[in-house]
Amino acid sequence: MFSQKLLFDLGVETDAYTKSQAALLLTFQFSAVEPHAGSTWLAIGIQNAIVAQAHNFQAPGASLRRKNGNKRLWWSLFWRDRVLTLGLRKPLQITPSSFNVNIDPMTIDDLADEIDHSAVYDARTKRQLAIILNLQCRLATILTDPLVVCYGPSAFDLTYSLDNFDETVTRITAGKEILERWKNAVDETLGDSLTRTEAHRSTRLISSVVHIYA
Repeated sequence: MFSQKLLFDLGVETDAYTKSQAALLLTFQFSAVEPHAGSTWLAIGIQNAIVAQAHNFQAPGASLRRKNGNKRLWWSLFWRDRVLTLGLRKPLQITPSSFNVNIDPMTIDDLADEIDHSAVYDARTKRQLAIILNLQCRLATILTDPLVVCYGPSAFDLTYSLDNFDETVTRITAGKEILERWKNAVDETLGDSLTRTEAHRSTRLISSVVHIYA
């Protein structure tokens, strides 16, 4: 990963959108020397996405193609932020206090341009993957408040009052109920369709990951 970091530091690429995409890929690196390097690259990805206005993909004015690209990039960062927070037990970077976290999830319509033009998957498999992606997006939104409660700045505040404690318990209870509804939606949507022998192994693998969260 050293060469990639060097390229970034030298400023070889100037386009913010492209730099955000590259930083997003680098969030998947891990080493015992830098266990939190993924969070650092995520911060860089988010910063460049903001410069590229990817976080405003719902705003009117941009072309459909640009809005679609921005939506994909921002959702990738949004989901990665939740996964890293769960894995590293660190505060969210895309927080309700700084960003709109109730954003439209990815849908099959957002991927319509590639459903029938994939060199890897047939149209049926692409549609199944799009459905799974939609479920992941919905989960990322649902996880926001529980993660703020568990790993937010005041999560370990020893000066918490009883009123604050009661409010936190209420938020946790509400979060568990919403997660239960999401789990039911997963079971209803996926059912046993992805466990059949004709299902592509990628859909079986990714649906299994979704069920881990469920």
